[in-house]
Amino acid sequence: MRSRFAHISFVLAGTALAALSASCVAAPPQATPLAAPAPPELSSPEAPRSRSPEPYRIARFRGRGPIRYATAAGRPVARRLNIRTRFGTRRALAVAGERDGWIGLTVEDRPNGRLAWVPASTPRIALSTTPLSVHVDLSRRRLQLRRGARVLEAMTVGVGRADNRTPAGRYAITDRLSGRDYPDAYGCCILALSGHQSRVPAGWKGGDRLAIHGTNAPDSLGRASSSGCVRAPERGLRRLLGTVPVGTPVFIRR
Repeated sequence: MRSRFAHISFVLAGTALAALSASCVAAPPQATPLAAPAPPELSSPEAPRSRSPEPYRIARFRGRGPIRYATAAGRPVARRLNIRTRFGTRRALAVAGERDGWIGLTVEDRPNGRLAWVPASTPRIALSTTPLSVHVDLSRRRLQLRRGARVLEAMTVGVGRADNRTPAGRYAITDRLSGRDYPDAYGCCILALSGHQSRVPAGWKGGDRLAIHGTNAPDSLGRASSSGCVRAPERGLRRLLGTVPVGTPVFIRR
């Protein structure tokens, strides 16, 4: 039986289910984030044989207290972020910027394209790297998981419809969730993203968080069929979920 749902929501994959209020909500009180993938994926990559992107950095924070951040490098560190996400995952934040001794972190509490800035010298910060990244090409409706420049996995996906286009940008995976705690429309699994849908359907009562998730309508793959989220096939999504750690960067382009 599907569990009850709390007030935190994703943009659901299709408007046909928008009328079902339970379908618009995502974080059940009983939900437990999935166990992290194998630690070796967080180590630096081997020396590449050809030109390859630098490994991506991930910031974790020691202790249980909130994370304090500024809205820009050098500004007062006046905002707070719980050490765990709304879904209960301990935060691992993608480092997406660096400026004058500060690092910019990708968090869902900030608007798309805006970072949370913390001094790089903050004692609580522990930095690691991952060679992994996720890339979504909206025009081709393709998703790739890459290790450096090498493609590990590729799949056809569903993307936002013309009126609710999936917003392009750089995001990060914030949570890895089992689909059994959510409506069937989310499929087997959910990778919650830091991004937000700015063009939600008219009358939408759900949330605006973006995600890569499964679907119970496989014929929607390869089409502009969602309200903003990226729909993925179950087999590929399960492999993705078993590989990428929280904090992995996600690049979505037109």
